[in-house]
Amino acid sequence: MLMEHTTTGDIFTVRVTSVADVEALGKQGLVMRARDITRSLEASFFVPGVLDSFKDDRVLAEVLTTVGMCSLDSLLAAGPLDDTSACFVAANVLLALEHLHWSRVIFSVIVTEGGQVQLVDFRFARRDDGRAYTLCGNP
Repeated sequence: MLMEHTTTGDIFTVRVTSVADVEALGKQGLVMRARDITRSLEASFFVPGVLDSFKDDRVLAEVLTTVGMCSLDSLLAAGPLDDTSACFVAANVLLALEHLHWSRVIFSVIVTEGGQVQLVDFRFARRDDGRAYTLCGNP
């Protein structure tokens, strides 16, 4: 979600997770792994860094060094992209995934106001330490 800093007016992307949902689903390990992977990666154009994180009784929040405008699936909800836009998005996804590959992270995706794809959802990411026997994502 986008949030505005009350003093400076700067806009930030804030990733917010419900503490109750995480605990009810027993996903504490998943959330911690995502945090650890995100923080272990060098910030780049494709993987924004974490400026700060906060936790209270209701939410976990991470302030990212990007202004993400929408997820890729919400961008496509309006209909198919024209060829030029599709090529631009595809090239950005490829470069972002290549960045992760070189960091040995198996990797979801947001699109900035300028149309660049950035990888921010590391809940299902993992370090490549050998063979993987699991699948993740939406069917």
